Amino acid sequence: MSSGGGYDGGIGGSDESFTAFAFAVVSVAVLLMYLPWLTRTIMGTYKYYTTTPVRRGDVLENPLVEIASSWAFIPSVLLTLAASPSMLVTGANICMKDKVFFLRCCMPKFLRFMIRPKILVLWLWFVLFSSTMYSTLTFDPHSILGVPSTASTGDIKKAYRALSKIYHPDQNKTEAARVVYVELRRAYKALVDREAFEEEEAQRQQEVSVGVGLPRFMTNQENGGFVLFGLLGVLFAVPFGLWYKFRSNNQIPKLVKHAHLDRERVETFLGIFGIPADPKYLERCASQQKILETLKSLGLAPSTATLSMVINFPSFVEFVARCMEPEKYRTALMNLGFEDQGIITLQAHFTKVGPDEVDAFLAAHPPIDTTPQAQLLSAADYRAAKYLFEQHTQQVDDAMETLVQTLPFEVRTPRKLVALHKEIYELLDLVYKAEKPLLRHVQNLVDMPRRVGELLSELEPEMDKSYRKSIKQYMEQQAQGKVQRRQMKMMHRQMGL
Repeated sequence: MSSGGGYDGGIGGSDESFTAFAFAVVSVAVLLMYLPWLTRTIMGTYKYYTTTPVRRGDVLENPLVEIASSWAFIPSVLLTLAASPSMLVTGANICMKDKVFFLRCCMPKFLRFMIRPKILVLWLWFVLFSSTMYSTLTFDPHSILGVPSTASTGDIKKAYRALSKIYHPDQNKTEAARVVYVELRRAYKALVDREAFEEEEAQRQQEVSVGVGLPRFMTNQENGGFVLFGLLGVLFAVPFGLWYKFRSNNQIPKLVKHAHLDRERVETFLGIFGIPADPKYLERCASQQKILETLKSLGLAPSTATLSMVINFPSFVEFVARCMEPEKYRTALMNLGFEDQGIITLQAHFTKVGPDEVDAFLAAHPPIDTTPQAQLLSAADYRAAKYLFEQHTQQVDDAMETLVQTLPFEVRTPRKLVALHKEIYELLDLVYKAEKPLLRHVQNLVDMPRRVGELLSELEPEMDKSYRKSIKQYMEQQAQGKVQRRQMKMMHRQMGL
């Protein structure tokens, strides 16, 4: 068999060509992802350092500091945990006790951080780059042909002919033999016909067609059905994925849901921080919860109703007393939102079981005369609990910021809630950093769940007011447009147009 054998091996099906093609595609993706970010970073850095410190204020941030903090985030966390292992134990205990918080807040943030497209694409680029460099640097034609580095041209041709008789596709139809033969031809050309080898390598680098990029299993006719169904799956999956991601959906209920979880989370974490609960607040929350459960069971409140619906209701005991005397308290009950049929339903229910439910409620929630003392955590446990609490408040703050941008008119409650979170952290630092915490700081923290609850009770009415204002403005604009169109028609008639 001649050294120039009739079978060229083809570039199209080689794994190295596929790796090179994938590396080129991923390189383009990296450029598309990182070029805008790099441009913004350069422009932001230039703007930051060319602006005087007086004019910077609190608006401009140094992009280089942000990049350094991002890269140092994971190492700093690992160093902190290594220095204080109890922080990891404390954080794990908090997440285990409140699995809903862990699944709704911590786990999504962790997944978003670990599977960010920019990180994955960059990681894939390094892997493909390493594979390409490895295949280039480890190519040893003498080793492939099984000859020493001092072998003559005649010895190289002799070894190539011997191996070709074994691995040439005309002699050996297996896929493994085909792969070996392609490498044999490449090694032979590298040693005997260097010019042809360099031309072929240049062609391998320049080829970017689909045929060059496809791996062997896709070009094999035996896998035609699998490849066909795979391509059809991609053709259907990609448009569906894009539709699912960018479909227009109303996200406001999700944002409001984040806010309604805030009171419970604030109350829970303040308890973890060792801040005692307000007995009067606990009693009021228990009353509201009991009233809401009763209204849901009687069909007077939707199953999705939250405590904000009954935030202005009296205590459960007082509510039962009023419902049992509707003639006397009819106006007060109507002010709470009940109609005549609802009042009749409440009277019938509480006349039958009211006294028993009041006794059971008072037995389950006995009055507390004194406020418990604060029982503060250690410094390491405080940092761990604070970090987890920050994950929740940041989620709520982001939801409130999105809500403000989504609503047609400005609402103040979301901003107030964000400011209240900031106040909580300031008070916590004052309590934990002081040698002897001031009673007023502790008392302010004790009062935080109540203040959060009051803000949440104002959120939905304010949102409703914003929408009503938007609708009113739209109707006024429509009316003005009709008047202007009528005036234009009259002017046209007068002008004979």
